[in-house]
Amino acid sequence: MFFLSDYGLVDEFVGVVHAVLHRLAPGVPVVDLTHQVPPYDVRAGAATLARALPHLGPGVVLAVVDPGVGGPRRAVALELAGTGHPDPGHPDPGRPASGLAVPGRPASGLAVPGHPISGHGRPGQAAPGHPVPGHTAPGHTAPGPRWLVGPDNGLLLPAAAQSGGICQAVALDRAAVNRAAVDRAVTAGSRVTGGLGTGETAAGSAATGQIAAGSAAATFDGRDLFGPAAALLWAGVDGGVLGDPVPADELVWVPDPVVERGTLDDGRRLLRAEVVWVDRFGNAQLGADGDAVPPSVPSVAVSVAVPTASAATVIATASAGTTATAATASAATTATAVTASAGTAAIGPDTVAVSRVRTFSDLGTGQPGLLSDGNGRLALVVREGSAAARFGIAPGDLVELVW
Repeated sequence: MFFLSDYGLVDEFVGVVHAVLHRLAPGVPVVDLTHQVPPYDVRAGAATLARALPHLGPGVVLAVVDPGVGGPRRAVALELAGTGHPDPGHPDPGRPASGLAVPGRPASGLAVPGHPISGHGRPGQAAPGHPVPGHTAPGHTAPGPRWLVGPDNGLLLPAAAQSGGICQAVALDRAAVNRAAVDRAVTAGSRVTGGLGTGETAAGSAATGQIAAGSAAATFDGRDLFGPAAALLWAGVDGGVLGDPVPADELVWVPDPVVERGTLDDGRRLLRAEVVWVDRFGNAQLGADGDAVPPSVPSVAVSVAVPTASAATVIATASAGTTATAATASAATTATAVTASAGTAAIGPDTVAVSRVRTFSDLGTGQPGLLSDGNGRLALVVREGSAAARFGIAPGDLVELVW
C-alpha cells in the first residue's frame, strides 16, 4: 500500500488511516510516500504522485488531497492498464489480471480522457495507447500498482497516464464498501477489534461500528471511504463490487503545466514554462522535458513571466466535480512576458544568464544553473542554495528561457 496525502504529521489523521488499513487488511505493508503535500493543493499532489508512480512496486495507491470532501465530487478507484501482475495480498482467482481484457473494455485499457499519455500536451489532444518514454507500454508486464484510490478531482489521472491509462474506473459507494468489508470479515471468520469492540464480529456490529455507513463523517473520507476501499482492493476484493463503473471521459483532469515554445525576432529560441514543484532544497522543477533546452546550449537567459490568470480557478472547478476541459484550462496558460520576449539582443536588467549544466557539481557554490533533474524535467537550481529564493518563484509562476 502506498499512501500520499496533505494530512501532515502533526495530527492523528495519518495514524488513524493506517489503523483502518491494518484492521481491514491485516499485515498490509504501508509505504508513506509523503503527507506534506501543501494543504488543498490538488495539482501539487497530482504531480507528486505522477513523479513517484514509476518507482512503485505492486500494490494499491491511496491518495488523499481532497478540498471538496463531503461535496459532489466522486470517490473513485482506478484500475491501471499495462500492469500485468497478480493482485497483491490475497488475489481473487476469479478476477482478470491487470492489463488483460475487462468485460466491455479493450484489452489495452482506456486512454486517460482528453490527454496525451506523454503528459506534456494540451487537454483535448488524445494519444490513446501511446507509451511514456522510459515507462512500460500497455500490455507489457510492469511491477507497478494495480489500483489508484482517491477523490475524482484530478489527483489520480496524471499518475494513471504514467501507467498507460485506465482499464476500469469505479465510483466508490460508501454503502457498497461497507457491505464488502462486512462480507469479507464474515467470510474469513475474522473478528475485528478496535472500533467494533474487542471480540465482536463485523456482521454483528455493522449497524454501529466504524465500517458501518451510518457512522461515517462527512469530512474524513480518508478514514471512512478511501482507506477501507484501498484495504479491500489490496486484500483481493473485486473492485466492481465497491460501486458503479464510470466512463473514463467523465473523470476529472487538472490542467497541464504551461509549456510554450517560439522563436524571437532575432532568431533566438524562447521557452516559457510553468514552475510545477519547488523541493525542500529550493530547486524549481519546470513543466518542460529535460531536453527542451539542449544540453549543448552553454548559457540561457532566464526571466520571470507574469500569468494573467491563476490555475487555482480551474482547480477549484475540478474539485467541485466538473471535468477540466481545454476551454477551462486555457485560462491558466496566457502569460505576459516581463523581459526577454521582445526580440532584443541585450539581456535586460531583470534577466539572469545561467549555465546549462549536467549536474550540481558543474556549478560553483551559490551559482545558478539549468539542468535536467532526477525526473527528466528541466529545473532551475542554485548549487548549495535555493533557486526559488534567488529568482523569487513558486509553483504556478512562469519562467522564460531564451538562448
